Formats: sequence, C-alpha cells, structure tokens
Amino acid sequence: IESLDPRPSAVVFLGDVIHNGYYSHDFEWYTSRRNAYTVGGEIFGNCSLPVRFLWGNHDYHTTCGSAADSYDRAGLSHRLFRHFLGPEALPYSAARAGRYSLLFLNAMLGPSWDPTHPRCDTRQASLGAAQLKWLVEQLRGGRPSFVFLHYPLPAAMRNEAPELPHPDVLSVLAAHGGSVMALFSGHYHRGLDWADAYPFPHLTLPATRYDEDNWFLLRLPQSGPPRSWELVDWAKNRGGARCSQTWSYPPGGQAAGPAAPQPEETGSCGRPSLDTVGQVELPPLQEAGEVPGPSGQQFNPEPPCCLAYQRAFLQRCLQEGPTAGCCAILGEHLRPSSAAYGSSCLCWPPFWQQ
Repeated sequence: IESLDPRPSAVVFLGDVIHNGYYSHDFEWYTSRRNAYTVGGEIFGNCSLPVRFLWGNHDYHTTCGSAADSYDRAGLSHRLFRHFLGPEALPYSAARAGRYSLLFLNAMLGPSWDPTHPRCDTRQASLGAAQLKWLVEQLRGGRPSFVFLHYPLPAAMRNEAPELPHPDVLSVLAAHGGSVMALFSGHYHRGLDWADAYPFPHLTLPATRYDEDNWFLLRLPQSGPPRSWELVDWAKNRGGARCSQTWSYPPGGQAAGPAAPQPEETGSCGRPSLDTVGQVELPPLQEAGEVPGPSGQQFNPEPPCCLAYQRAFLQRCLQEGPTAGCCAILGEHLRPSSAAYGSSCLCWPPFWQQ
C-alpha cells in the first residue's frame, strides 16, 4: 500500500484489529507487559500513512448475561485503543476527504453488546442511541458520505432504540440514502456485493487474515458527479471469494490490473475452490438436522448464497417466504457470525425476487 503512486491519503481498517486480546480488567496489566495490544501497536506503527480504525467483534469482549465476565467498553477497551494505537483510535469518528465525509461507525456500542441488556446478542451489530443521534447529525447536511461499519447490514439489529425517530442504523441510512455514497463492511471474511438490497451500494470486503491482496483502492473525484467515485480494483475479488487476485499498480495512477503471471495463492482460501463452486452436490435432505455443518468439507462455499446447500430447503422456504421460521432453518447451522452469510441471504428480499 505504501508503494502506491500516487500516494493514498489514508488507510481505513475495517475491524478486528486485536484478536481476543483480553486477559485482565486492569489497564495497567496491558501497559506493564508485552501482549496483543503491544503487537498491534507495533504493526500499525509501521504504517506512515494516516490510519482510521473501525472496531470489530474481536476488539471487545462481552459475555451476555454476565457483566463480571465482560470487559468494560468505555473504561477499558477505549483506553487500550487510544493508548496503543494513537489518538485517532476513537470509538467512532468522522473525517473529510475533499467534498466527501467519511463516517467510521462502531457496531458494538448498543444493546446487543451490553451484557445486562435483555437483547444482548453479540452476533448482531448495534450502535446505541448516542451514536445513532450523532450519525443523523453527520448526514443531516446532505454532504456525500461514505459509511464504514464492521458488520454488514444484514447482521445489524433492528429497532434497537425505539424511542428515536430512526431507531437503528439501517433506518438512519435509508432516511438519508441520497447522501450515502456507499457502505463498506467486513466481518464476513469474503467479498460480497449486496447489489440492490439497499438504496445505496453496500460492499463487504474480504479479510487480510486470509490473503494480503484483500485491500482495495477507493478513488474519490473532486469534481463532476459525486457518485462517480470508484473502487478501482474491486474486480480482483471474484464472486464472494475469501482470497483475491494479485494486482499490479503502475506508477502515476495508470490503470491497475492482474499481475502476470499470477502467483499461487498461499492463504486459507477455503474449499471448494472458485473453480469447483457449483459442482458440489449434497445428498437429498429432509430435515434441518441432517445438514452437514459449515465446518464440513461438503459445505464451505466461496460465493454467497451457494445453492448447493440451500437447495435442500429451498422448496420449504419458498412456501413460507422469507419468514423467521424459514431463516431459523438455516440458523441451525449458519449462525450470524463471521462465516454465516448464507442465512442472511435467505432473509434478503432480492433473493426471493430473483
């Protein structure tokens, strides 16, 4: 990234900065010994470009129903972020890039991440009332804005703050859809284009833990139509893959493209490979309990909504429509977590329209 010419203005990291780094409730424990936060600070300290952080589910630790087993978000987590990663490592924030606003949201500040709340469920994103109000204010002026959120929108809690006119992140963004240029998310580990599911583009980017090629260059025009922005190299991630092609980026901003020859992938790109997707066949299944779990070799698909798996229950779901019962069928095996995008697809209206 640092070798690009022209030089990027900044780097946005989409979350899960520190992997399961909690060992003590005492802030001084982390400052007195080498630990995951020390390592994270060293890694990002090597980047000479400005870095903006989102926070992911692994950056917090909440155990629903047990405050004693949870780690204080404001009193500990946020102090650790700033101490080890710098003053820009805020819980949520905004920045300007020419005529655009960049809004960096936090998906772990609402009721789904409050261990004492009856709706606590860390598989879901929630912003909290204060951040929802802040987001409305950021979008109120109509400035073209890019939104960054660790969780994709299908995993965002609905009606989390019923006292507000727009009680969740989706309703806020939908009410200001004319200002939202795009929403970028992570969490699902794969590249997904949610197409026409929302009144603005929504792209989920794959994870660098699997492939160092999973970064993308956003070009923001400073004249002309605001929506003429471009994700220059989105095509290097093909069809929801966990790994991306290696691209070359000629100096002077010339057109980027696939490197030749293409190096062999060494990351954990999953099975079946892109070449064999669609050829995977499952035996006839009658009940949810017969479905092999997502950790099995029979089902680890690269693209979203792999029908090799969903075909088993498609007829029953078609009869029910995208109801809670239908979604629960896949929920038995595809819970809303990092890899569980399939259940979201079955609750996605364009899936049924198509």
